[in-house]
Amino acid sequence: MEHNQKKTTIWIVVIAAVLFISCLCLSVCATGLYFFLKAEPQSMVEKIFNTTEDEKEHSATDQIVEPEQNTAKNFLTPAQLKIIDSAQKIRGLSTQNDFSPEYKNKDDLRQYLIDKMHQNTTSQDLIDEHDLLAILGFVPQEFDLEKFYLDFYSEQIAGFYDHESDEMFLVEDGTEKENSLTLAHEFIHYLQFDNFDMDGKLNYNNESCESDSEYCLSLEAVMEGDATLMETILSRQKDLDLQKDEIDESVTTNFEKAPKYFQEYLMFPYSYGFNFVYSFYIKNGFSAVDNLYINPPVSIEQVMHPERYPNEKPISILMEPFQNVIAEQCEPTFDNTLNEADLLWLLDSGYEEKWRLSEITAQKAADGWGGGHFQFSRCDGKPMFFSKPIWDTKEDADEFVKALSDYNQLRWNPGDTDSTWVGTNHEIIDVIQQEDIIYFMIRPDSFENNSLLDLIRSGSSL
Repeated sequence: MEHNQKKTTIWIVVIAAVLFISCLCLSVCATGLYFFLKAEPQSMVEKIFNTTEDEKEHSATDQIVEPEQNTAKNFLTPAQLKIIDSAQKIRGLSTQNDFSPEYKNKDDLRQYLIDKMHQNTTSQDLIDEHDLLAILGFVPQEFDLEKFYLDFYSEQIAGFYDHESDEMFLVEDGTEKENSLTLAHEFIHYLQFDNFDMDGKLNYNNESCESDSEYCLSLEAVMEGDATLMETILSRQKDLDLQKDEIDESVTTNFEKAPKYFQEYLMFPYSYGFNFVYSFYIKNGFSAVDNLYINPPVSIEQVMHPERYPNEKPISILMEPFQNVIAEQCEPTFDNTLNEADLLWLLDSGYEEKWRLSEITAQKAADGWGGGHFQFSRCDGKPMFFSKPIWDTKEDADEFVKALSDYNQLRWNPGDTDSTWVGTNHEIIDVIQQEDIIYFMIRPDSFENNSLLDLIRSGSSL
């Protein structure tokens, strides 16, 4: 039976949403770093600004080239040219090609993103993604995923850089301040793709991201952390006038109404990405950040715990024997890495608040992840989730099993044993631990589980 691997937004969000959320972050981040730093001390923030004083003085004395006569496609104000000039000097990267932003009105930009979503996502992709999100408790069964995305795009929109087409879009009917804020973040993405071989050496492309979504999300965290750091540095330079007076709350209405999982997932590259990048920048400046593109993180664990980069790498997970048994009764839909953040969100980001464990409990339980993989299938049309995470130690696995069992007690009905639960649609939930390995599955009651359990309990596929 052919095994089909697909990219879904539970692991790699639809590109349009990623592009849009970067614009959303501009309106938040321009007022200060505190949203992203979470528990980071203020002294770390101040240290960023103190390290850029010499650079700021240097850039202020440079000659700024006045723009040529405005055209319909490409023009930047003197202030925006100064942002680009300062960004290149501070970041230590220069444009390798002509930088030509294109101006579109907000309606056209919104339609561009919607069209992009439809190009990258089929109706079946949305159905599969919805069913995976629903079975994991991230959205209710009746949740209209496509409507959510379309509503998401209907919010106020800013410009963005589309690396696939190598185009920078600014808002034709936007203010100079709005476009300048966009430049302060999105121009850094332009520099990244202009200076590093993202598609080739870094293997950041659709084909690679479909088969190894964790690597791509980790690299996205580097890119967004880098851009957020630079945006913050630029916004603190008074001569660039990038401080935003207030946040337009209308920008974030649908985001704030979104299920908690989407909020956590979409903000991950910015929040954790900033902390990851900053931890290296503070030690050795942007040369250390450049090294993250030469030797990028390979797991979400490394991004969440910078001290584990680059030495602590995920363990390869043997899945074939289980996939073969499942394929005897079910149609494999897709599979991919089950990473530390996925397990964290499973425990603390269910759409029902009463299911959620505390953030501290979930973080402690997910910590110690050593590797993981999942398979999503359909058995007579009903969804099935099978996963196999492995932990650094048996004690780490014990802690996660305890937390997962507590979550299951809150979400499901008790089953025949203390490691089995029953869902409202008669699905069966199993949690089986073998030393440092955990098997977590949600299966239809029609799925004959004996062969799969025998394989697990035999230990022949460790």
